Amino acid sequence: MKFGDRIRYARECLDISRNDLAKKLQLSYFTLSKYETSEREPDFQTLLRISQALHVTTDFLLGNDTGQTNLALSEAEQSFLLQYRVLSLQAKDRIRNQLNFEFIQQQQK
Repeated sequence: MKFGDRIRYARECLDISRNDLAKKLQLSYFTLSKYETSEREPDFQTLLRISQALHVTTDFLLGNDTGQTNLALSEAEQSFLLQYRVLSLQAKDRIRNQLNFEFIQQQQK
């Protein structure tokens, strides 16, 4: 996956429009479009702002995230994690509790 694909993927997983992300980053729609199509690359400061806005690491955006985990995640799992990262602490607790409940139920079968 190319740099631009990773930006677009993370943005879409968070259900953020290109226009909304551009506004949040104080970039033009055109500039963000060029990033997402890999026709241009941002400077370091903009790369950092993009990663923060999308709740991903700069390593993820640059395609250098292979050493972070030994697990290969499906697109659905990656999407889940991106969405999880932006939840409130209370919402994260509810998700973890539900996941633990489901895991225990599964183990008892």
